[in-house]
Amino acid sequence: PLKNELRDFVGGQADIQAKILRAIGQPHQRFAEDHLRMLRAVRFASRLGFVVEPQTRAAIEELQSRIELISRERIGEELRMMLEHPSRVAAMELLAEFHAMFAEVFGFSIHSDAAKREWPVLSGLPEQASRVVALMAMVLDSEATDGKSTVRTLRARLMLSNEETEELIWLAEKLPSLEKWEDLTKAAFKRIMADGRWGDLETLYRADPANTDEILAFSERVATLAEEGVAPPPLVT
Repeated sequence: PLKNELRDFVGGQADIQAKILRAIGQPHQRFAEDHLRMLRAVRFASRLGFVVEPQTRAAIEELQSRIELISRERIGEELRMMLEHPSRVAAMELLAEFHAMFAEVFGFSIHSDAAKREWPVLSGLPEQASRVVALMAMVLDSEATDGKSTVRTLRARLMLSNEETEELIWLAEKLPSLEKWEDLTKAAFKRIMADGRWGDLETLYRADPANTDEILAFSERVATLAEEGVAPPPLVT
């Protein structure tokens, strides 16, 4: 500090300049000390736009199944930081490349080639999105056949709160109805809009590129119903 001199004993400055993520010393030893570091490597690389150095990546590939030894609370917190950050798509793309770790974290596998997989709904989310909204988008992108069953799996895997679980189930129930919004009666549409979780549901609908052609008409109907009032005070208390 007296000379304002930086002494870099591990070549970290060069790696930062080259955008390389590298475990210090022996990667196998570092990940054996704390298996959660494998998830952190995914989070750091995706958030910073860095490439995982080959030996570090090889160690993750070899040890990835050991993520099961980490507590669900710690895993859930890492996933929250990944999913709530604008780099969430890059994080899921990289995590999906480690098939065993992805399956252990979420409780289901991504069947298609990770290198070719797209995350259309996750990609369509605004930069600021909650973990619940991002998780629901990921479920939609994973093409899960039973949304409620997948939510129950995620609850156990990520130690979701009751509130988060209830909202995920509600979103899974209401999204199919919203995708056919033209068939909804005014009363049915207003009931959905009156729910406190409507904003998250609307965000997911708008994020799905499959709904792009309907967005203008959808927005007009939402605006009309909102102007009328979706939850007027009752005439009789």
